[in-house]
Amino acid sequence: MGVITGVVGGVLRDILCNDVPLVFLQGELYATAAWVGALALIGLQELGVPPVSAAWAAMAVVLVLRLLAMRFHLTLPAFGQPKAP
Repeated sequence: MGVITGVVGGVLRDILCNDVPLVFLQGELYATAAWVGALALIGLQELGVPPVSAAWAAMAVVLVLRLLAMRFHLTLPAFGQPKAP
């Protein structure tokens, strides 16, 4: 739900601003940061961390990952078209 909320919210924001949604462009980590945060939340809860603490820690993971991606231009690998022989 966290990933869906983050991605759909960003898409709606960009559409309302008449921009191409960031999630559809090649660029820094965006949806992946939300996905990692959701996994962090689930993992922390499974480890027995109190829900409020786990939520704050997961939010911090998303924020730090997104800020690092913006600062250092971190991206996921992209597959290009194979070159003709």
